[in-house]
Amino acid sequence: MYEKVCIDLTDVLNNVLKGLRHEAKIDFIPLSDHCIHCASVFQDPASLQVAVVVYAIGKIHQRIDSESQRLKLEKQLISLFEKCVDHLKNNNEKGFLETMRKAFDVIRVVDKNISMFVDEVLDKAKLTKGIKIFRHGISVRKTAEILGISSWDLMSYLGKTQILEEENLREDPKSRFLYAKKIFDVL
Repeated sequence: MYEKVCIDLTDVLNNVLKGLRHEAKIDFIPLSDHCIHCASVFQDPASLQVAVVVYAIGKIHQRIDSESQRLKLEKQLISLFEKCVDHLKNNNEKGFLETMRKAFDVIRVVDKNISMFVDEVLDKAKLTKGIKIFRHGISVRKTAEILGISSWDLMSYLGKTQILEEENLREDPKSRFLYAKKIFDVL
């Protein structure tokens, strides 16, 4: 596992632990989004697993009404995430992935919709990766084809970002023409 990924995931899990221990008010969904970004950059399964688990925790926290059930879940996850942080610090990828699977199992007992969360996170990861590919000049259609998503979904996601506005900040056609003319006049 890349050192950068270990450091990043350790930071995310430490923030999750603060939230689960009620040491700070933490919004889990943005932490999940951060992991999605890492997963799209480094293509590593660890970031994706953390993204899914943290996203699921965020969704479960919104739905659990029973205080005792939430405290039991938090206690189990705190124990598992502390082990995950130790595995990351020791660069023990196998131990980390095994402990994350246990976290999936704990969440699966509480919420049967974990597979839906996996799908949501994977879709978001694909869209995030699509933005990166699009930024490198590949067309929306080709990017969608590469990632196995629809052009419509990618365009919809692009519309929610500011990337299209950033693309329009380029020089106007007249300025580009004058610059090209200047280059060819020199030749």
